[in-house]
Parts: sequence; structure tokens; C-alpha cells
Amino acid sequence: MKQGLLNKKWFLITLLLLLPLIVYLNSLNNAFHYDDMSAFVKNEAIRDIRNIPGFFKAVIAGEGEINDLGYRPLLDISFMLNYYIGGLNPAGYHIFNLLFHILNGLLIYFVVGMTGDFGKNKIVPFIAALAFVMHPVHSEAVNYIHARSSILATFFMLLALFLFIKHKASGPGKLIYYSGAIGAFVAGVLTKELVFTLPVMLCLYDYYFISGGRKAAFLKNALKQHLPFFILLGIYLVFRVLLVKNLNPPDDTKTPLTYLLTQTRVMMNYIKLLFYPVNLAVERRILLSHSFFELRVMFSTAVIALALFAALKLYRKSKALSFGIFWFFITLIPTSSVVPLIIIMNEHRLYLPGVGFSLVIAVLVHGLWNMPPGKFPVKRFREALAVLLVLVLIFSFMRILKRNGDWKDEYSLWSKNVKVCPDSFRARNNLGAYYDRQDDYDNAMKHYEESVRLNPMAASSQDNLGIIYYKKGFYDRAIVCYKNALALKADYHDALNNLGIVYAAKGMLEEAISEFEKVIDINPEHKSVYKNLGLVYKMMKDEKRALIYWKKYLQVYPDAPDAGLIKGEINKMGADR
Repeated sequence: MKQGLLNKKWFLITLLLLLPLIVYLNSLNNAFHYDDMSAFVKNEAIRDIRNIPGFFKAVIAGEGEINDLGYRPLLDISFMLNYYIGGLNPAGYHIFNLLFHILNGLLIYFVVGMTGDFGKNKIVPFIAALAFVMHPVHSEAVNYIHARSSILATFFMLLALFLFIKHKASGPGKLIYYSGAIGAFVAGVLTKELVFTLPVMLCLYDYYFISGGRKAAFLKNALKQHLPFFILLGIYLVFRVLLVKNLNPPDDTKTPLTYLLTQTRVMMNYIKLLFYPVNLAVERRILLSHSFFELRVMFSTAVIALALFAALKLYRKSKALSFGIFWFFITLIPTSSVVPLIIIMNEHRLYLPGVGFSLVIAVLVHGLWNMPPGKFPVKRFREALAVLLVLVLIFSFMRILKRNGDWKDEYSLWSKNVKVCPDSFRARNNLGAYYDRQDDYDNAMKHYEESVRLNPMAASSQDNLGIIYYKKGFYDRAIVCYKNALALKADYHDALNNLGIVYAAKGMLEEAISEFEKVIDINPEHKSVYKNLGLVYKMMKDEKRALIYWKKYLQVYPDAPDAGLIKGEINKMGADR
């Protein structure tokens, strides 16, 4: 593989900079999506630098609500930085994601280059880094702004590993590098929970590549060099539990066992996407597994066990290949083990594990290229392998370009998702929401009805369908949907508010007041309920109470779009009295 420019370090690094930059250029003006709205678009907290201390004390989301996305203060600060530089212009947020994606590729290049015998071979680190930055499955993490949590977590984890290796290889500068590794680890856990796995991966790397598999050499410095990482992790976990109470959003629909069994199948889907990244989608329908004896669970478990067994057996023959396999499975543990998460499968969860996959691919390509001469002509084999690698790169380039287009706006993203995964109730719900905002109620109703059919236990889908039925004048159907939503989630204040609205439309004013008052009991800061109460009391000719509630509405929601109209009504009623 020593062919001209391909043996020049500067040229390889230039390619690692330019190729991802070029392929993601058409993504820079893509819209915000999904959790972006609560994380920063509607999150007033990121718009005032004085709130930074609060990010470390509480978990804050948009509109003053508690964020169920986790305790990630550094992630919030990154959104604040974006907002201060460019407001809510999507380009700045996309550039940030892309910049750190490229930096991760460079870190992979340097880490692999310092690993084992690869320091003498510039191509293996390059292939590992290129396989990572140009893999289509990572296009979700780059395009989806909120998924920068995975990008930043990977950056801090790779940076900590890089500095730890430098610390072990250095003389006088040891303390600086070690302190940097500790700092990167702390920054990582304050960005996303994935970095919990770093202490284990540092131990594994040390044992494999620094101590050379010599237990005595590893244990000699283990307490001094590795224990601080575990102590810091323990301190963080105690702090996190005391502050946030839970490490992940609660999900009562899954038990740890059903989630673990299901994740064995999800891992097979992940592996398939890594080798054949087509039909990419934000949302998929993954049915829960309830027994180990399901055929797909047994097959998936067997494949995982074989992979881990192979990693153990490969230790002496190819430490890098073994390490890459372990990295993939160990870094999947935070999202694919016994802690039930609301979303069962996300492509951006492959971002950190994808580092291990990229290392595996690089080692395999290196092995194929350097196969000893046999009965086949080596030169032709290498030419065929080179052509195959170029074709894979072209395929990846085109897939990323196309996937960037899917992320362009709300319609392109969810219409493509429904096309790829028509049985995803969330994709149907989100596409219905798009049509609702376009006042295309027929298409909205079609997708909301399908979403409810696919998952009648989703309270938000029931509520959304009720809203469409109300807009189309199907009041009785709307009432059924709102009651279904409330049966699933008794404190669902939006559904209560909507039920009150439809009661008022039917002339059932007392019933409407009853529902609105329940909303206030649950959420006294609800923005529209006071306006609705004022409207109902006006319908009942009780102008005194109407004035009270409209004034409360303006107090709770002073910048309401219809504030001028309500003020006019208040002034008119005051003049008439």
C-alpha cells in the first residue's frame, strides 16, 4: 500500500478533512427536528449566559419544564454557544456537528496510529478514520443537531484515550497528559452517559497494547492510573442520582429483561446497518421480546456470543481486531442492556460503537492486502481489493448525500421514514403533525389514525387525532380520543384542555369549565387554559369572570400571539361596564 501520496501523512489528513466536509455541504441548511425543539429552539434558558450555573444544578428544558433527555450541562452550553453566535440559524448548529465529526475522524487516525505496530503503517489508521467519517449510518448524528450529544461524547472519549496513551508514552509531560485525560473524561460524562464506559476501555487498552498482556505489568500501575477514573465515575453517579433521581427517562412499558432480550435483536440490526447502510430511518417499529426462547432472540444471542468468543480468541493473533470488537459491544452497553429507554433503536447510538467497527474494518483490509502469496496472483487480488474499496467509498458518498436530503425539512424526513418504515407509529404521528400545520387535515387525519392503529397506547397520538377530529367538526370522535389519552395518562393537561375546548364547542359549558379547572390544578402555568376559561365565561355572559381569566392569561403568557386581541376584548368589556 506504499503508493506515492498514500504514504504521505499530510495528504491522508487532508483527505480526512475534505471528504466529510464536501459530502456534508448540502446538509448545512437543513431544518431543526424532533428533540431540537425542547433542547434549544424553545429553550429560553440557553439564551442567557447567566443560566450556565443552573445547567449544572438542574435539568432544564424549554418552556420551564424538566428535561427528560438527561443531565447534560456541557451539551446545553454548546447550544448556548451556537445561539450566541448565530441565533437560531441552522447552519451554525450543523457546522458545529460537522466540525466535531471531522475532529473525531482525526482522533481515530492518531489513536490507531499510536496503537500496536500501526505507527509504522499510515494506511491502517487512515482506513479506520475514513471508514468512520464516511459511514452513511453516522449521517443521523451529523444531521440531527441534538444527536451532537453522541458526537461530543465520542470526541471526549477519544480525546481521553489519546491523552492517556500519550501519558503512558511520555516522560516529563506525563502529568499534563494524565490530567488532560481526567479532564476529558469529566467533560464527557457531563455531555452524555455513553462515556461511563471509558474506564473499562482504558483498562482494556492498557492491558492489550501498553502492558502487552502481562498481568503483573498491568496490575503494577492499575490502582494509581485507573482507579481515579472509577472513583470519579462513582462520584458522578452518586451526584447524578441525588440530583436527577434517575439515570434515564422512565419507561413503564418495558422491564429490564424484556428490554435486554429485545436489544439482542437490535444489535443484529445495528450490525446489519454497519455492513449494509440502506433504508436508514429515524424511527422504526421494534416489537418487544418477552422470552429467550424466541427464535430471533436465540439466534441474535448466539451471534453475539460467537463474536465475543472470537474477540477473546483473536487476542493473541490480532489484538487490534479483538479490541475493536470489544469496543463495539462494551460501548453499546449504556443503551443496549438492562436499562429501558423510551426509544428502542436509534442510528445515532451507533456513533461511538462505530469507532470499534471502523477499527475492525481497517484491520481486516490490512490483513487481506497483506495475505501471503498463494495459488492466486497477489497483484490482481490487490487491484480488485482497491477497486472494491473505491466503490464502497463512492457508495458511501452517494448514500450520505441522499440521506442529507432526507433531513432537509420536516416533510422530507418523515415522509421518507414512513416510506421506509410504514409501521412506525411515531413516524406516522410526526408526518400527521406536519400536515396538520399545513392545514391539510385529511392527510393529517390519515396518518394520525394509522399511528393510533399501530399503537393505541400512545397518549400523544390519541390527543393529536382528537385535535384533527375537532378541526374537522367530528366532535364526538374527538371526545373519544381525548378520553382515551386521559385513560392512558391521567395528568395529560393538554388533553384535558382540548377536551374542554370540544365541550365548549358542543355547548357543554359546565363540562368545559370542569376540564379547564383540572388543567389549572395540574399545571397552573398552562398557557392557553385561562384564555379558554375566559371565552367560556363570556359565552355564559359572566363578563366579570371572563375578565379575571383573560388578565391571568396575559400574565402567564404576555407575549401571546393573540395578546393584542385579548387586550382589545378586555378594554371593550371594561368600557361597556
